[in-house]
Amino acid sequence: FIYSEIYYKYYKNIEKATRYFIKGLNLCFNNDKDKIIPKITSSYSQCYYDNAIKDSLYVYIDLCPKITDIINSSNISITEIHKYYKLINGLFYSNIKETLKIGYISSHFFKNTSIEFILPILENHNKEKCKTYIYNVNTFNIDDDITKKISDLSYSYNVFDITKDTIFSDIQNEIFKDDLDILVCLDTYSSYNPVYLILNRKLANTQVTYLGNKWTTLIKNFDYKIIDTQSIPNETNQKYYSESLITMPKSYICWKPFIDKVENTYETQWINHVLCNFSINELSQVMIECLKAILKNNLKMILYFKTHNENDIKTLKEIFDKNADQIEYINIKSQEEFYKSFSKYDLAIDSYPCNSNIGILQSLYNDCPILTLVGEQEYSKIGKSILTTIGCEELIAHSKKELVQKVNELLNNKDKLQDYRKNLFNSLKKSIIMDHKEFTKQLEEIYFIMKIDCLK
Repeated sequence: FIYSEIYYKYYKNIEKATRYFIKGLNLCFNNDKDKIIPKITSSYSQCYYDNAIKDSLYVYIDLCPKITDIINSSNISITEIHKYYKLINGLFYSNIKETLKIGYISSHFFKNTSIEFILPILENHNKEKCKTYIYNVNTFNIDDDITKKISDLSYSYNVFDITKDTIFSDIQNEIFKDDLDILVCLDTYSSYNPVYLILNRKLANTQVTYLGNKWTTLIKNFDYKIIDTQSIPNETNQKYYSESLITMPKSYICWKPFIDKVENTYETQWINHVLCNFSINELSQVMIECLKAILKNNLKMILYFKTHNENDIKTLKEIFDKNADQIEYINIKSQEEFYKSFSKYDLAIDSYPCNSNIGILQSLYNDCPILTLVGEQEYSKIGKSILTTIGCEELIAHSKKELVQKVNELLNNKDKLQDYRKNLFNSLKKSIIMDHKEFTKQLEEIYFIMKIDCLK
C-alpha cells in the first residue's frame, strides 16, 4: 500500500500504483474469505499504514465512486476496504486490459525467412491497446527495408550494436526502464547469442520465448513458452521445461512470405520427383532409413536434395550407395527460383526429428503436398500442427512404416496429386496461419492472460 501511495502521489504512475494496491489487497484478503490483518508493531506505524491505504485508494475514485465513502471515512481500516474488495478487484482486472506494453527482442530484424513469422504480427497489433517496443540486437550489422518497416511499426525502436566492448548491463538497464508487461524473445538459444547474455536478468514483469526455440530454454528468467495444442509435448517431456507452456487455440504461428505465389504448372510424369525439403545437416538416421525404403519401392523415382556442396554430395552418395543414381542435387540461387521449382515435384518430405515450419509452409504455399513424421517432442510435432490446422491430417505419419506407405500410395495416385495442386494453397490461405489479423488478436489475448496472471 505504501508503494502504491508513492507511485501515485510522487511519480504519477497510475498503472504501477494500481499494481501494488492490488497486491496489497490480495495479501490482506485470501480469496475474499479469510481476512489476514498485518501485524503492526507501533502506533506510529499503524497510523502511517492506514494513511498509505487511504491515499492509495485515490487511484480508484474514477473507477468506483463508492470508494470516495471509504476515503472520507474517519475510521479508515482494512475492515472497511474488505467490503469493497471484490468490487475493486473486478474493476481492476476489467480495466487492466486497456493497455499492454510488449517488447520484442531479436538479432534478426532484417529480411530473412524467420522474420516472415513476426512481421505480420507487428503489422496487426492493436495500436490503441498495445505499445510495441523493438530491441534490435544488431549482431549481423544489417539494416534493410524490412528493418526500416519494423522501426516504423513500433512505438519505440531501439538498436544495440554489439561489439567486443559492449557493456551488457547498460543494455539491460535500457530495457528495464521501459517497464514492460511482456518481453518476447524471438531468437534460438545458444551460449554465444548476445540476446541471451542480455536476458540473463529478468527485465520485464513477464518474459516469454516464442518462435525461436523448438524446446525449452532451461533459463529460469523465462516465464512462458508459446505453443499450440497440437505441438504440446507429452506429460513425461513437459517436466523438463523450465517455462510454463501456454497454448494458442489453433496454431502458434502465422506466416506472410515475402515472395508472391508463382503459377502452378505441375503435371504428373512417368518418373516421380520427390523433394527432401530440408538441409543436409538435418538428415537423421531415421529419415535415411525411410528414404532408402522409399527408393527401394520406387525405382522410377528421383530424390532431390537442396545442396551443391561437394562434401555433401559425396556423403549422400556413400549413404545411398546402390540408389545413388536416383539422387539429384539442386542449387538454390534465390527464393524466387526455388518457389518456381515446386512445379516439377510430385511431393515433398519434411525433416525429422526436428520438423521444419518454413519448409512445410513453402511447400503448401506452392501447392506441393508434403509428408511429415511425428515424434514425442515439441520439435517433432511442428508438421502435425501446421497440417492439422489446414485440414490435411492424412499427410501426417506416426511411424517410419506409415511414412513409407503414405509416400508410396501418393506416388501411385496421380488423381490425388493433381487434387492437392488445386487445393493446398487455398487451404493454407483460409487458415488462421495466414489470417494475420485474427491470429494477432488471439496472441494479444494470450499476452493479456500473462499480464493478469503476473499481477495476481
